[in-house]
Amino acid sequence: MNMKWNNVVTRKLLLLLVLLLPFSLNAAERWYSQAQVDNGKVVFNSNCAICHGAEAAGTSDWRKPLDDGRYPPPPLNGTAHGWHHPLKALRRQINQGGEKFGGWMPALSESLTDAQVDEAIAYIQSLWPDNIYAGWLKNDAAQSGDSPVIAPTANKTEQDNMLRHLSSRVPNSKFGEPEETPIKGIFRISMDDTIIYVSGDGRYVFLGDMVDLVEGRNFSKKGLP
Repeated sequence: MNMKWNNVVTRKLLLLLVLLLPFSLNAAERWYSQAQVDNGKVVFNSNCAICHGAEAAGTSDWRKPLDDGRYPPPPLNGTAHGWHHPLKALRRQINQGGEKFGGWMPALSESLTDAQVDEAIAYIQSLWPDNIYAGWLKNDAAQSGDSPVIAPTANKTEQDNMLRHLSSRVPNSKFGEPEETPIKGIFRISMDDTIIYVSGDGRYVFLGDMVDLVEGRNFSKKGLP
């Protein structure tokens, strides 16, 4: 009886794993933070929602041209063509608009800062399902050559793992945000009131100052990059 019950439980667990696996494979690390998404929602609602609609849903007939030949504002929630464009193209579209090319969208470069543009994009992309975002990430790398988001994403994952490892080894200490150093794979980080240097995997910790003997710079002093 116990053996039969164990077999039933095992089959159910395997079925659950099979059902969840496609979603895990489609998931992709996002380049933006939740703070950017929250700020971006405010930026979007103040500057973009008037045309692109609430939650970037756009207009239902966005593929059909109007009488003057122009197209209605498309959805930006991942259901239209926005995910085909790399990050630099999305930034350019927001900054330059589309009026000079016969479109509707006004240029927002004088209204929004670069940070606000990225926040608006972060909010829009937060509405995209994981498989759509993963497709965009692949296109961004292919069209941009050196993607502006893939490297930071990889670095962020590495740094998060490092912080988790450090926190588990020294649980009573407070750590700051890791900062890259001139030595590849070595990060500078504050531990309580001390500056330490840590390997990317969080295994090795170097105590003391880091000094560039060529330029005569002490990277352990506060205020240095």
